Amino acid sequence: MSRWTRHFANACAWWASSWSCSGCSGSCSEVLSITLSVLIAILLIGSGALAAYAAWNGYGEGGLAWLKPFVLITLGLLVAFYPLAGAAAIGLILIIYFLLDGFAGVVLALALRPMPGWGWTLFSGIASLVLALIFIGGWPFQSVWLVGLFIGISLLLDGIALLMLASAART
Repeated sequence: MSRWTRHFANACAWWASSWSCSGCSGSCSEVLSITLSVLIAILLIGSGALAAYAAWNGYGEGGLAWLKPFVLITLGLLVAFYPLAGAAAIGLILIIYFLLDGFAGVVLALALRPMPGWGWTLFSGIASLVLALIFIGGWPFQSVWLVGLFIGISLLLDGIALLMLASAART
């Protein structure tokens, strides 16, 4: 086994175990959805403050320079004060993510097909597609608990698939 393959297998095993642990803890709690909403609100307000600083220092000469900071800070405050609506918006973004992740997982699995462990990657991709379809059916009313549950399931399955690829690379 080459040195690069050994490093790759060790890195995959480390990431796989951390994703699997994150997935197990995330699937047990609805708090993940609200926490994610608050984190996004903080990021929006912070980026709005930076954009306002840039507008104040004259990087934007006209009044339109204040449009971006206004929109970012307003959205950040709305998500901070209404985290359930933020969770619904995050749910819509996650639908798109799961669709793209599922398609990418299936394509990657088909590209890895002769390699041992490619079936786990295919399973993870198909599971992401199924999660996206379930999420589409329940959005926006079930977004609060579905966000935490589906992120947890996705991380758990991605971690297992990566662990199987790492173990196949070591042999």
